[in-house]
Amino acid sequence: MSQMLSNPSYAPVEDRPHIEVPEPILLRALNACSDLGELQAVVLVSILTRTGTPISEHAFLSHPTVEDTYSLVGAPLPGLERVADGLERAVAHGLLIRFLTEDDTGSRSWVLLNTTDNARYVARLAESGKTVPEEFWTSDSPPRVVIDRPSAFRLYEQNIGPLTPLVADQLIKALEIYPAQWVEAAITEAVAYNRRNWRYISRILENWLADGPGGVNTGR
Repeated sequence: MSQMLSNPSYAPVEDRPHIEVPEPILLRALNACSDLGELQAVVLVSILTRTGTPISEHAFLSHPTVEDTYSLVGAPLPGLERVADGLERAVAHGLLIRFLTEDDTGSRSWVLLNTTDNARYVARLAESGKTVPEEFWTSDSPPRVVIDRPSAFRLYEQNIGPLTPLVADQLIKALEIYPAQWVEAAITEAVAYNRRNWRYISRILENWLADGPGGVNTGR
């Protein structure tokens, strides 16, 4: 034991600062995250929003701790793509909340843990007529807040049909198996061929898994 403690690789870590993550979030993450990048996204968002303040997706992606965590040699996706993919999966599984602040200059994306208190906070921000705190402003006018869905979910709703609980579950399961870029590209291809149903989308994904996505830009 003394030899282990003398090895810097096994040195005890500092006890502080603590981060508080509700047990249900941890259990859901352990059960839902089949992808390491997703679990990393949840842990990193927990660390970087420990004060309860949301972090912008831009600040998250460019944070040194995030860059170091995702810069694995030989990873299937480049660092930034792995971060974006991990965030997308975590939002799809309900582990993270993502919302947009929009004004005349454009929009910004923000993330934080999907706890009950955080969900209520974001819902209050999104209420019509509510004044948005100045830390979310990018111009002289207050932005409006929109709760965001994963892009695959948005694509489905906009081009295929209503996002029923069954469809949402199918999309989540697909995101566990395939990169988010594949799912989005498969939805787009189904629309192009006017085959607007989940069975056709699923068949596209199965074919790509077996034969490769060919010339489709799916991030691999």
